[in-house]
Amino acid sequence: MPPLTSDLSLSERTAHYRAKAQDALYRANLAIDPSLRNGLLHLAAGWHGLARELETKGPGFTAAEAEIASRPAPEQPARR
Repeated sequence: MPPLTSDLSLSERTAHYRAKAQDALYRANLAIDPSLRNGLLHLAAGWHGLARELETKGPGFTAAEAEIASRPAPEQPARR
């Protein structure tokens, strides 16, 4: 079984997501059904987006920080 992506370093995880995006693009180019092709292109875009997000976070950004950052900010009471 392959390692969990959380066990990979930032650069390894980025490379993993890039490989997933490339695979989805390859499969999309082979797909005859337009619906399947669109789904695979959407999947490739998602993997590419994850890779880009990791690249912009930098090596000091941990998985825990990513989880916290993805949560919506708590509502603040209105000031008078």
